[in-house]
Formats: sequence, C-alpha cells, structure tokens
Amino acid sequence: MLERLGISLMNFMRRVLPEAFVIAIIITFITLFAGMAAGNSLFDMGVYWGRGVWNLLTFMCQASLTLILGAALVKSRAGYRAISGVARIPQNCAQAAVLVAVVSMVLYYVNWGVGMIGGAILAKEVAVRLYRRGVPVHYPLLGASVYVGILGYEAGFSGGIPLQVATEGHVLAEQMGVIPLTQTIFSPASYVTFLILLIVVPVLLGFMAPKRAENMLLPNEFLSEEEFEEKKEEAAPVQGKKTFAEKMDGARIINFIFFLFTLIYIVDYLKNAGLVGLDLNIVNLILLSLGLLLHESPRSLIAAFQESTESASGILMQFPLYAGIMGMITSSGLVSIIASFFVSISTADTYYVFSFLSAGLLNIFVPSGGGQWSVQGPIMIEAAQTLDLDLAKVAVAVGWGDAWTNLIQPFWVLPIVGLMGGKAKDYLGYTAVLLFISGIIISVSLFVL
Repeated sequence: MLERLGISLMNFMRRVLPEAFVIAIIITFITLFAGMAAGNSLFDMGVYWGRGVWNLLTFMCQASLTLILGAALVKSRAGYRAISGVARIPQNCAQAAVLVAVVSMVLYYVNWGVGMIGGAILAKEVAVRLYRRGVPVHYPLLGASVYVGILGYEAGFSGGIPLQVATEGHVLAEQMGVIPLTQTIFSPASYVTFLILLIVVPVLLGFMAPKRAENMLLPNEFLSEEEFEEKKEEAAPVQGKKTFAEKMDGARIINFIFFLFTLIYIVDYLKNAGLVGLDLNIVNLILLSLGLLLHESPRSLIAAFQESTESASGILMQFPLYAGIMGMITSSGLVSIIASFFVSISTADTYYVFSFLSAGLLNIFVPSGGGQWSVQGPIMIEAAQTLDLDLAKVAVAVGWGDAWTNLIQPFWVLPIVGLMGGKAKDYLGYTAVLLFISGIIISVSLFVL
C-alpha cells in the first residue's frame, strides 16, 4: 500500500508541480492577493515585497557556501573514501532508503547544514554504487530520505527557535524571559517526539521502496555520466622543472599551515559555545578547514570549489523571492490574522496542537524559523500567558510546525537538488506522504507529553 501511494504521489507531483522558481512566484501572488483581501493596497504590497526582497542576502550567502564547501570537501580523496565506506552497507533500495534517512535525521539534529550536505552526498554515492552493481535503486526515494532529516532540525542543536529563546536579550525576552535548552530541545515534547520519528520515518521510507525495477527511476536519469566514474588514485606527477608558482599551487604544506591557523578560532569558539552554539558561519569555517586538511594542494581545493558552485544556483535565484514573500506576509498583518485565528479556536487542552498547526501553515510562506518566531511568537506567547500555559512548550510546538511543512516547501529542498540533481518535484511526492503521518505523530505527542 505505501509503495503504491508513494509512486502515485511522486508521479502526480511530477505532472502538476512546475519548477521551484515558478512555485515561488505562485506563492508570491497568493500572498499578494491575501494581503489585499486583508485591506492592503496593491501598491502597499509591492512596497512590502521590495523592502523584504534582499533581507536574506546574508543567509543566502551562508547557505550557498555550506553547499559548495560541503561538496568540495567530498571531492577530496579522503572525503570520498569516508562516504564510500558507509555507502557500501545497503544491499538494496529499501535498505538504502532506511540508512540515508537515519543518517540524515541524526545529522540534521546535530546541525541542519551538516545534515543537508552529508545526507545528500551519502544518498548520491549509495545510489551510484548500487547502480554500478546492477541493483535497481529508486533515486527520488533516496532524495526524499535526505530531505526528511529537516523534520527534526528544530528539535536539535541548530533549532532556530529554541536557540533564540535561550539567548539573553532575544526579541521576546521582556515578554517571556529566557528559556534554557533544558526546557525546549531536552523536553519530552521535543526529544521523545524526535526519537519516535527517527524510528517511524525511516521504516516507512523502506516500505515505500518500489519492489519492481520497472517502477524505479534510476540515478542515470538524474546524474551526468561523469558522476558515475569511479574515482581513481591520481598517478604520480611527471617529474620535471616546475616554476615557483606551480610549486606553490601544488604544495600541500600551504593547505596544512592554513588549516592549523583556522583551528585557532574554531577551537576557541567550540570551547566557549559548544555544540549548541553551532551556526552556519562556524559550520562553513569547519568545512573550509577540513577541505584544507583533506585536499592534496591549493590547486585541488580550488578546482573542487569551482566544480561545486553550480549546485548553489537554485539558492541564489530563489531566496530573494522568498525574502520578498516574508516581507509581504509580515508587514501586511497576515501573520497576526492567521495566528489570531488559531488562538481564537484553541482551548487550554488544544493550544499546543493549534500552535503547531498554525506554525506549519505560516511556514509555507515564511520558511525561516527565526523570522517566523519574531512575528508569530508575540501573539502565541500572549495567549499562552492568558491561559496560564507552559511558554517553553509553546516554543517547541511552533518549532515543530516550522519544521513540519518544510516537507512540502521547495525552499529547503533546493540545496539537496543542487547536489543530487533532478527537480524538487521529484522528491516532494514521498515527503508529502510523510507530512500527514508525521503530523499525526507530532500532534499526539504535543497533546500527551
């Protein structure tokens, strides 16, 4: 049943969903018309869009670097060997889906950037290895197995909302105070729910794996011929007189010295902030330092970086559109309208579940946990205080909602598409199945725990 449902939804999504860029434009106009229905003029909405369109430039650069540096790291011989060792484990498509999903969810829990890069590279390597051995593998299912990792990132150490409310002087500090991580990511509503999903989601993906080869979309339909070539140890360079510049470009010692220099800040940062302090800036610096360590020379690292830049094109093209959407939905008052509606139909018993559902709806238009919390949080916290509810659990519920509908939001699948090939619609059919199942699990957990 799950196999047929997954294939049917995948085929449906591939038929009806346009390019992710077009989806972003459609969401833009949905937000525009909703804002006008709420009393804003066309001119006002255009101004709100323009004011917001460049608000994600910093994040866009960070996300692009995460993608490029991560891909460049794996292009080193040592990085390739490490991924290949894990990629040898699965013997069929179902095992591959389960392995990739578990690894991705765990890595996303530690840090979403690490999960995104590590999961996508592992999935591609698993698919290519199985294909070389003549084992049929359904590539869209493996892409979905990577993307499901994002479901639990707000419950982990890089969750935007838990980290924000745990920071002194955060935007709602006067309203709710500082909430330590022991009350958010280390609360049962967070970690127990994540553990349940960590078991259920990979198993479901394993059951969704097609049994017959004719139902599978193979890796060669998504990847270029070069990506199937087995990486070989490079032959020793021909000895001869080299120029000073050639010696410098090929000198591993330069990489190693610069790697040691980058460790000064990385060690100091982790000593003071720990894992909970990981952000994209430090993740990118770690990726750069590992690239320096594992690549044979500056020339090798530069070439790997250049080869990886194309994978970031989707981010560079579409992030400004979503920034504009965020500008419209926040400035037009739509966030307040949507959040207030869910508050109005809630009771003390159902409030956490409705907080989760409202955050899930808003996340389709504001796919940023921190940004969403800054505009939705005040309404949710004020209502929770009126009902005398647990403010930390409200933050957890909104975080789960922010992560939940990412499963059907093309915004966050773009980096995975950049690494794995294909289009967002190739993967979203399978994640749509998991959207409904995970939504039930999270809702019940918030109601019971």
